[in-house]
Amino acid sequence: MPLLDYSKLLTFADSVEAVSITLHHALINLRDHVAFSESDDPSTRRAAEHLSALLEDARQDVEQLIAKMERG
Repeated sequence: MPLLDYSKLLTFADSVEAVSITLHHALINLRDHVAFSESDDPSTRRAAEHLSALLEDARQDVEQLIAKMERG
């Protein structure tokens, strides 16, 4: 993925690619934390819960928009 050029509009496909890369990175960090961290950091747990809620809300929104595209 090329560097983002903030002087130009980001296409939907490019933004999905950027989110995908960032999400993948976050999930790897969370897995590593769970597998290798000896401390139970409450801020990491809260961040993981927040990520889960964001993904759940986003999934509902995306599915509604896909249905709308299919209808119209």
